[in-house]
Amino acid sequence: PKYNHAAIMQASLEGKTPLQIRHQFGMAESTLRYLLARNAIPSRRHRVLLKLPPSDIQLGYLAGLLDGEGSIYVRLVPIIRHNPDSTIARWRISEVRLSIVNTDKSLIDWLAALGGRIQARSHDRLGRKPIWVWEVSRQLDARFLLEALEPHLIVKRAAADRALNLLRQHLKRVAGTVAGQC
Repeated sequence: PKYNHAAIMQASLEGKTPLQIRHQFGMAESTLRYLLARNAIPSRRHRVLLKLPPSDIQLGYLAGLLDGEGSIYVRLVPIIRHNPDSTIARWRISEVRLSIVNTDKSLIDWLAALGGRIQARSHDRLGRKPIWVWEVSRQLDARFLLEALEPHLIVKRAAADRALNLLRQHLKRVAGTVAGQC
Protein backbone atom coordinates (compact mmCIF):
# COMPACT_ATOMS: atom_id res chain seq x y z
CA PRO A 1 0.00 0.00 0.00
CA LYS A 2 0.97 3.59 -0.58
CA TYR A 3 0.52 4.54 3.12
CA ASN A 4 1.49 2.73 6.32
CA HIS A 5 -2.05 1.98 7.52
CA ALA A 6 -0.97 0.71 10.94
CA ALA A 7 1.03 3.86 11.67
CA ILE A 8 -1.86 6.07 10.55
CA MET A 9 -4.33 4.20 12.77
CA GLN A 10 -1.94 4.39 15.71
CA ALA A 11 -1.44 8.13 15.25
CA SER A 12 -5.22 8.63 15.24
CA LEU A 13 -5.73 6.53 18.36
CA GLU A 14 -2.96 8.48 20.12
CA GLY A 15 -5.07 11.61 19.68
CA LYS A 16 -3.25 13.35 16.85
CA THR A 17 -5.45 15.69 14.89
CA PRO A 18 -6.35 14.85 11.28
CA LEU A 19 -4.28 17.84 10.16
CA GLN A 20 -1.22 16.51 12.03
CA ILE A 21 -1.71 13.05 10.53
CA ARG A 22 -2.15 14.44 7.01
CA HIS A 23 1.06 16.47 7.30
CA GLN A 24 2.99 13.58 8.84
CA PHE A 25 2.01 11.11 6.11
CA GLY A 26 1.53 13.55 3.23
CA MET A 27 -2.01 12.55 2.35
CA ALA A 28 -5.26 14.17 1.31
CA GLU A 29 -8.09 14.76 3.77
CA SER A 30 -10.48 12.52 1.82
CA THR A 31 -7.95 9.66 1.86
CA LEU A 32 -7.49 9.95 5.61
CA ARG A 33 -11.25 10.04 6.20
CA TYR A 34 -11.67 6.95 4.01
CA LEU A 35 -8.94 5.02 5.87
CA LEU A 36 -10.32 5.90 9.31
CA ALA A 37 -13.90 5.01 8.34
CA ARG A 38 -12.78 1.77 6.70
CA ASN A 39 -11.02 0.73 9.91
CA ALA A 40 -14.00 1.80 12.11
CA ILE A 41 -11.97 4.48 13.91
CA PRO A 42 -14.22 7.33 14.99
CA SER A 43 -13.14 10.86 14.26
CA ARG A 44 -11.90 12.98 17.16
CA ARG A 45 -15.30 14.64 17.19
CA HIS A 46 -16.99 11.34 18.08
CA ARG A 47 -14.38 10.09 20.55
CA VAL A 48 -13.71 10.88 24.22
CA LEU A 49 -10.41 12.75 24.50
CA LEU A 50 -10.39 13.26 28.28
CA LYS A 51 -8.41 10.88 30.50
CA LEU A 52 -9.51 9.85 33.99
CA PRO A 53 -7.08 9.94 36.91
CA PRO A 54 -5.22 6.63 37.24
CA SER A 55 -6.42 5.74 40.76
CA ASP A 56 -9.75 5.71 42.60
CA ILE A 57 -8.25 8.00 45.24
CA GLN A 58 -7.40 10.62 42.61
CA LEU A 59 -10.85 10.18 41.05
CA GLY A 60 -12.41 10.86 44.46
CA TYR A 61 -10.12 13.88 44.86
CA LEU A 62 -11.26 15.22 41.50
CA ALA A 63 -14.88 14.73 42.56
CA GLY A 64 -14.15 16.66 45.76
CA LEU A 65 -12.61 19.49 43.74
CA LEU A 66 -15.69 19.66 41.51
CA ASP A 67 -17.95 19.54 44.59
CA GLY A 68 -16.09 22.31 46.41
CA GLU A 69 -14.26 24.50 43.90
CA GLY A 70 -16.14 23.68 40.72
CA SER A 71 -19.31 24.25 38.82
CA ILE A 72 -21.57 22.34 36.45
CA TYR A 73 -22.98 24.79 33.94
CA VAL A 74 -25.89 23.78 31.72
CA ARG A 75 -27.18 26.16 29.07
CA LEU A 76 -30.58 25.44 27.55
CA VAL A 77 -32.18 27.17 24.60
CA PRO A 78 -35.87 27.08 23.72
CA ILE A 79 -37.07 25.04 20.79
CA ILE A 80 -39.00 27.49 18.67
CA ARG A 81 -42.29 26.18 17.43
CA HIS A 82 -44.13 27.67 14.52
CA ASN A 83 -47.48 26.68 15.98
CA PRO A 84 -48.81 29.65 18.00
CA ASP A 85 -51.29 27.39 19.84
CA SER A 86 -48.47 25.37 21.41
CA THR A 87 -48.30 26.22 25.11
CA ILE A 88 -45.77 23.56 26.08
CA ALA A 89 -42.29 25.01 26.24
CA ARG A 90 -39.57 22.65 25.05
CA TRP A 91 -35.88 23.13 25.60
CA ARG A 92 -32.77 21.61 24.14
CA ILE A 93 -29.27 21.58 25.50
CA SER A 94 -26.88 24.14 24.10
CA GLU A 95 -23.83 23.27 26.18
CA VAL A 96 -22.61 21.64 29.37
CA ARG A 97 -19.42 22.95 30.88
CA LEU A 98 -17.56 21.65 33.92
CA SER A 99 -15.04 23.95 35.56
CA ILE A 100 -12.79 24.08 38.59
CA VAL A 101 -11.32 27.39 39.75
CA ASN A 102 -8.23 27.62 41.96
CA THR A 103 -5.21 29.81 42.66
CA ASP A 104 -2.78 26.86 42.74
CA LYS A 105 -1.28 26.56 39.26
CA SER A 106 0.19 23.10 39.95
CA LEU A 107 -3.30 21.76 40.70
CA ILE A 108 -4.64 23.22 37.46
CA ASP A 109 -1.68 21.75 35.56
CA TRP A 110 -2.53 18.30 37.02
CA LEU A 111 -6.10 18.72 35.79
CA ALA A 112 -4.92 19.95 32.38
CA ALA A 113 -2.90 16.74 31.98
CA LEU A 114 -6.25 14.90 31.99
CA GLY A 115 -7.58 17.05 29.14
CA GLY A 116 -9.79 20.08 28.90
CA ARG A 117 -8.33 23.56 28.80
CA ILE A 118 -6.98 26.12 31.24
CA GLN A 119 -7.39 29.87 31.42
CA ALA A 120 -5.81 32.51 33.61
CA ARG A 121 -8.01 35.20 35.11
CA SER A 122 -6.85 38.19 37.06
CA HIS A 123 -8.41 40.12 39.91
CA ASP A 124 -9.29 43.77 39.65
CA ARG A 125 -7.69 44.42 43.03
CA LEU A 126 -3.92 44.55 43.48
CA GLY A 127 -2.22 42.03 45.72
CA ARG A 128 -4.55 39.15 44.81
CA LYS A 129 -3.27 35.85 43.47
CA PRO A 130 -4.08 35.02 39.86
CA ILE A 131 -7.01 32.69 39.37
CA TRP A 132 -6.70 29.59 37.19
CA VAL A 133 -9.68 27.89 35.58
CA TRP A 134 -9.78 24.32 34.25
CA GLU A 135 -12.70 23.68 31.90
CA VAL A 136 -14.21 20.71 30.12
CA SER A 137 -16.64 21.86 27.45
CA ARG A 138 -16.65 19.05 24.85
CA GLN A 139 -19.99 17.31 25.35
CA LEU A 140 -18.61 13.76 25.07
CA ASP A 141 -15.84 14.55 27.56
CA ALA A 142 -18.27 16.21 29.98
CA ARG A 143 -20.52 13.15 29.91
CA PHE A 144 -17.57 10.78 30.35
CA LEU A 145 -16.25 12.75 33.32
CA LEU A 146 -19.64 13.20 35.00
CA GLU A 147 -20.42 9.48 34.69
CA ALA A 148 -17.12 8.66 36.39
CA LEU A 149 -17.45 11.30 39.13
CA GLU A 150 -21.17 10.98 39.92
CA PRO A 151 -20.85 8.20 42.55
CA HIS A 152 -18.30 10.33 44.42
CA LEU A 153 -20.18 13.64 44.32
CA ILE A 154 -22.10 14.86 47.36
CA VAL A 155 -22.97 18.54 46.99
CA LYS A 156 -23.35 18.61 43.20
CA ARG A 157 -24.82 15.14 42.67
CA ALA A 158 -28.29 16.45 41.73
CA ALA A 159 -26.78 18.94 39.27
CA ALA A 160 -24.63 16.15 37.79
CA ASP A 161 -27.71 13.91 37.38
CA ARG A 162 -29.61 16.65 35.56
CA ALA A 163 -26.63 17.43 33.33
CA LEU A 164 -26.08 13.74 32.55
CA ASN A 165 -29.72 13.20 31.59
CA LEU A 166 -29.62 16.20 29.27
CA LEU A 167 -26.28 15.11 27.79
CA ARG A 168 -27.55 11.58 27.14
CA GLN A 169 -30.62 12.94 25.32
CA HIS A 170 -28.52 15.43 23.37
CA LEU A 171 -25.83 12.95 22.34
CA LYS A 172 -28.43 10.33 21.36
CA ARG A 173 -30.18 12.91 19.15
CA VAL A 174 -26.87 14.04 17.63
CA ALA A 175 -25.79 10.42 17.01
CA GLY A 176 -29.12 9.76 15.28
CA THR A 177 -28.62 12.81 13.09
CA VAL A 178 -25.04 11.85 12.22
CA ALA A 179 -26.08 8.24 11.49
CA GLY A 180 -28.89 9.50 9.26
CA GLN A 181 -26.44 11.61 7.25
CA CYS A 182 -24.01 8.78 6.55
